[in-house]
Amino acid sequence: MNEKLFYSSIIIGSLIVYISICFYHKELLPIYILTYIGIITSIMNHGGISNAGISNSNNLIKIIDRGFMCILSIVYLYYYLLMKDSFLKRQLLYIILLMILLYFLSKVVKSTDKEVSIYIHMIVHIFALFAFTIITLHIQL
Repeated sequence: MNEKLFYSSIIIGSLIVYISICFYHKELLPIYILTYIGIITSIMNHGGISNAGISNSNNLIKIIDRGFMCILSIVYLYYYLLMKDSFLKRQLLYIILLMILLYFLSKVVKSTDKEVSIYIHMIVHIFALFAFTIITLHIQL
């Protein structure tokens, strides 16, 4: 279990759920559902389920989580294309690209400094919150 990433997933995930409830738009239901599933896979991947004896396959959970994060990146890019405000659209694109870049950087750094890798990965969680918030608060469908 990676406690820092586990709690980061729970905290950021809770904030995302809170934002989606407070600023609910029925048109965004697909992104809410997909993001909630992503939160669950993240919590499972970072130790919530695999170390509770419910699942013996940590690698399978990791693969599912990574696959789902790829799907969510594509979905977030789709919503980026729907944005009308050019400033926010550009900010959302930068955030999505930074999330992807930082995720891969965390994997490269992991071989030399695991602790730094964890903090970089936590920043990815924070950027996911920013991306979700921009989409939720500023999308005009």
